[in-house]
Amino acid sequence: MQITREAMHTYLVDRGLMALAPEYGPAGENGCRLYFKDGGSCWLHKTTEAFKDKAYEFYHIDRAARKADDRALLGGREMLPVWLHAKMILMPCKMRTSVLIDSDGYYGDVNLFFSTEGFALRRKRYY
Repeated sequence: MQITREAMHTYLVDRGLMALAPEYGPAGENGCRLYFKDGGSCWLHKTTEAFKDKAYEFYHIDRAARKADDRALLGGREMLPVWLHAKMILMPCKMRTSVLIDSDGYYGDVNLFFSTEGFALRRKRYY
């Protein structure tokens, strides 16, 4: 499934992405759930890393160069924030325990600029 520029505009700009959480699909496949400012959410058949790659592409950012700059600035950390623009900085955080294989993503991202009032990620436990 391809994510179009129009879909990315809807997810990132119109609805305002607040959190990106890894989640298993109905058949056990990897995917991610997007949470928005309006309180809604949607599930995508994409990993969190694939979605972040598309977000970098949407904003015309060279991800490798940005990561190198961020590592130099932050002292070589592994888990780096995703700097998309001034009001969208996605901070990585552990959101689940992988149960299928070790390569399952378990880090999601939360937008640094959102209010947690009335907003909660519903964490599923798989163990």
